[in-house]
Parts: sequence; structure tokens; C-alpha cells
Amino acid sequence: TGLQPNTSYQAYVAAVNGGGVVTSSSVVVYTRPCAKAYSVASGAWSNPAVWDAGLRPEGCAATEIAPGHIVTVDINSASAGATNIRGTLAFSRVFNTTLTIVGGDIIVESGGTFDMGSESDPLGSSATFILPYNNVAGQFGMLVNAGGVFTVRGSTKTPFATAWTREGELAARLVGAGSFEKLVVIKRL
Repeated sequence: TGLQPNTSYQAYVAAVNGGGVVTSSSVVVYTRPCAKAYSVASGAWSNPAVWDAGLRPEGCAATEIAPGHIVTVDINSASAGATNIRGTLAFSRVFNTTLTIVGGDIIVESGGTFDMGSESDPLGSSATFILPYNNVAGQFGMLVNAGGVFTVRGSTKTPFATAWTREGELAARLVGAGSFEKLVVIKRL
């Protein structure tokens, strides 16, 4: 936080291992200007090659997913400003992910898809989508225009309960409609 757009920063990291050996590395980070970010290819949100400036969008940058592109949120720190989806914005089925819209609306345009899982391809991981908020009701939101698609579907969870017996040290995992999967020794009281 506190980094300025369109600026290069150099970070130096050093560590000492148990044997007293110092290892270090230096990295140069260039922050994207708050100009609009356009997808130029399909791929992972975190992949700089997906974005027009060769840098992934950050919180201040308005973002557009172009028609025909499928951009997959694959990190837990994705952020953008106002976002238009004309292609497909999907969440990873493998990684735990978060997309935060820090200002402005997210709009699914006609022909666009915002995919947080579907009946045929549910999320198998955790996906979080955070809209901006303000003290003015209705200032920001999510709009799905006619012809746009928004899907949300997670994987089915198996209901379970743990039962304890007073007499022994057994717990039972109740699976589905009342059948016992197995009895397990938990701990002696």
C-alpha cells in the first residue's frame, strides 16, 4: 500500500539460515498507471501477457474483458476498478481466489459471462467476489445487462454431524441420509 502508479520500486530481501548463511534477492516492481486495462488474450488474471500494458490490473484501474477472451481469476489478491465484461471472467476451479472491485460497477455486457461456477462445472475451491461500498446506497453495484450471463455454483457439500457417546470414546460421522460412514476413537475423557 502507498505505492504510486506508474512508478518503479526496488525491493531487497535478505534472510539468514540456521548456518548463518545470508541469502538475498533484489526485484524491481513497476506499478501500473490507473489507466484502463484491456485483455488482449485469454489466460490467467495474474499473467501480464493477458493485459494490454503487460501488467495486471490493480485496484485503481478500470478493466475490460474483451469479447472472445476468457480471463480466469487465479490469485487471492486480484483487484480492479470499474469492470466491463464483454468476454468471460471466470474464477479458478483449483485455486482459492478473491476479486475485489475497489470503485465503480462491475457490468456484464450482452454476450459477456461472469462465471463463478456452473451446474456442469462447479467451483471446487473458494472464490470470493467483493464489491465496493460507500455510505450512499446504490452508488456501486453489479449490473447484468440483457444477454449477459452471471453464474454461481459451488461443489456439493456432504452434510455431517459428530455424535459422542457417554459410555465410550467413540464419535460417528453421519453421512447423507442417516447412514454411518465409520466409528472413530476420538479421545479418552
